[in-house]
Amino acid sequence: MSRLRRAEAIGRLKRQLYAEQDRKEGLWQDNAGISALVVHALLVSGESPQHPLLARAIAKLVKLKPARTY
Repeated sequence: MSRLRRAEAIGRLKRQLYAEQDRKEGLWQDNAGISALVVHALLVSGESPQHPLLARAIAKLVKLKPARTY
């Protein structure tokens, strides 16, 4: 896959992830575990932690107290 096609695919996936984010709560599927995985994926993809939607999710995750681990 060419770099351009890979960059386009990553861009589409990032847009899809943001589209599925609960804008009121800042999380995905109102679930801390899934949200942590999505945040990690976005950061690894090169997204800035200062991106407004991502920063909101990070702030929300930092405040949560885990009820259990996987």
